[in-house]
Amino acid sequence: MRQMAGGGDVIVPCIIHTSMTYEDEVDLYAKLETDKTPLTSGQHIKAVLEAGSPPQITEINRLVEESGFVWALNEVTGEAFEISTTSSLINAYHLLDGATFSRMLALLAGTWQGTPYSLRASILSGLSGMALFVKIYEAEQVDQTFIKNMSTISPEEIIRQGRIDSNIALRHARIIWESYNSQQSRGMELPYHFKR
Repeated sequence: MRQMAGGGDVIVPCIIHTSMTYEDEVDLYAKLETDKTPLTSGQHIKAVLEAGSPPQITEINRLVEESGFVWALNEVTGEAFEISTTSSLINAYHLLDGATFSRMLALLAGTWQGTPYSLRASILSGLSGMALFVKIYEAEQVDQTFIKNMSTISPEEIIRQGRIDSNIALRHARIIWESYNSQQSRGMELPYHFKR
């Protein structure tokens, strides 16, 4: 019961949950708070990570950390190797298998050394394009060549050039393909495998 300002009592119904694990409580919190006031995507991901479900989110977080990155779900500090995007990262994971997702993160780290400008949300919206490139050219591209050739182009330039195409992932994948091939010897270029 709670007392009203005028002196009357009001009965407030409540539900008591018993025998819940910590993970169950966090999961319930995420569901109730989402229904009441929408959580930010970072808050929601943080809650489901605490709950340990779904396992794909836990796996993404593990692979991100193993690659030397931090998944900044609360407050972005601007430190190196800090990834603040959620949907682009999750979409990239769903496009790739775990090992290829880790390879993509290693390429991202090796190419731009985790500099904050390479991990801003606007840049990471192109992450789906990088994931598409890595998926299509997984067997053909050479990681050291990718890092060497791509480090000569800024992530902002990839985003700027990619604005021309209407398919976001495809446009960024094409820019990466062009940049990868730009310094290759004749006959060593990756063939064009994207659908026209």
